[in-house]
Amino acid sequence: MREVERKALLDEISKMAENLLPLPEYGSKVERLMRDITGESMERLAMVKVQLGMYLAEVTQKAKETFVIKEELLQLRHCLSRCVFCEVGELEKRIDELVAEPIVAKEELNALAQEVKMVEEREEEIARSVRETQNMRMVVGAMEETLKELGYEPLSGINFEGEPIYVDTPWIGYKVKLVFNRQGEALVKLVRIFRSEEEKNNETKISKAKNVEIAKEWCGHYTRWIEKLREMGIVVEERWRREPEEFGVEVEVNEALASHDDRKRERKQLRTDGKKTQRFFHHDG
Repeated sequence: MREVERKALLDEISKMAENLLPLPEYGSKVERLMRDITGESMERLAMVKVQLGMYLAEVTQKAKETFVIKEELLQLRHCLSRCVFCEVGELEKRIDELVAEPIVAKEELNALAQEVKMVEEREEEIARSVRETQNMRMVVGAMEETLKELGYEPLSGINFEGEPIYVDTPWIGYKVKLVFNRQGEALVKLVRIFRSEEEKNNETKISKAKNVEIAKEWCGHYTRWIEKLREMGIVVEERWRREPEEFGVEVEVNEALASHDDRKRERKQLRTDGKKTQRFFHHDG
């Protein structure tokens, strides 16, 4: 019985180690723990399992932190796409390499952010501007047209300066947020809009569950949008997609957008009341 328990424990330890060995920060540590592991006592094996469990917990926490860091890295990449200096390509390559890594340290983000800031300052000094080409105008028109076909209405003109664009959706309280750069790259996300921090902080579990359901429906519309653009000859390469079931829906406090939804709600109510009145007063003759 003792030998059966020992084998089960060794198998469990081996599986935990397999998840950690590919990670540079943990590979050498795990190798030391696993050295001559088969000859260790049960007590020693239990200690090894606890240590590996602690490492895995650290990796899980770092993975959550890495998600936030990667979004900031992508924002940095969008900033770089407005720049023309030769070193921008190298910085973009380093960002892409970090985004592909399973774990990214905050220090790596900070170092890149400092370099990007220096490049941006040089760009501002020479005040270079790049005019949008006819092709970009065609792309903008196609994007706006296909969004409208799917029931979405941009609340401002699409720009390639990295300024956020909000798109009205079929759902009150939700907007699609677009950020484009001059290289044609984009961040696209569904956001839940609140009027105040208090409203945001008081969001219920039911509301959050509704957010996910609406986001899943938006994902379907997004896929159709991309397909329509491709049918029009616009090449779209999706690099990264965040699933709502795993990460939820982002929320923003924006009083102007909340007020827009209030007016939208009022117009909808007036149309509904008008239909009721027409039905009430209709008669023959």
